[in-house]
Amino acid sequence: MKTCIFSPICQFAQCENDNRLFEHEFNMSNDDSMYFRKLFSKTNGNIDNCGPACPMWNLTESLMSRNNLIDRNVPSMITPQIIKQCKKIFEEAMEYPSSAIMCVSKQLSSHEFADVFTYYAICMLWRMYVGRTAVYNLNFSTYIDNEKDSWNINGDNIDPELQFKRNIISGKVDGAIKKNMLIISGIDYINFKDFESGQLLKVLGTRRTNQMPTVVVGPEPSTILGTGQLVNMLTGVLQEHKVITAC
Repeated sequence: MKTCIFSPICQFAQCENDNRLFEHEFNMSNDDSMYFRKLFSKTNGNIDNCGPACPMWNLTESLMSRNNLIDRNVPSMITPQIIKQCKKIFEEAMEYPSSAIMCVSKQLSSHEFADVFTYYAICMLWRMYVGRTAVYNLNFSTYIDNEKDSWNINGDNIDPELQFKRNIISGKVDGAIKKNMLIISGIDYINFKDFESGQLLKVLGTRRTNQMPTVVVGPEPSTILGTGQLVNMLTGVLQEHKVITAC
């Protein structure tokens, strides 16, 4: 069963019962519940009727797919407390795009929290950036492997997926800067040598220059593993950013 993400104004009558159940069960204010009334995959409502017939569901499908969330049961990991934490992180990132937010999750693994926050950000941003990737969860470990694989490839034959990731990082779409929200995950088990540290510093620098909201999900900066000369610079930069400990 796929889970819908609906805008605050839903034209579909079958959503109304789920909305009331959500507000009652989780004691959420209307401002919060209106965004998340369809976030939980309920079996006692008419959610089976929801699908591509709803244009709002359809428009978010590409963002869900691009972030590999279609087949993951993200709603099962979400609680009202986690929603409030996501809201805090999201608002900080949007208000201060020149400074990445470092998020350390205690209850969920970094990978799980990155998925949950990506889901949240899609809920909040899809209407502002219809037709392009507004939110992207960059697995930094995979990105590093992609960059290393490109060393022996002619520039004209660059992997389209790697080029896509580079464009998301820079915000470039058709030669112009189009802002997006980037979530950086997968840094927990990287041995940060100079190349890895340099790449993450470069990503953070690009995002800061282009004033684009960025959230790094991972361990406490002081515990990052590394042996290169740049790792101390990297941990120092991450510690300079606001560190939010999520539940």
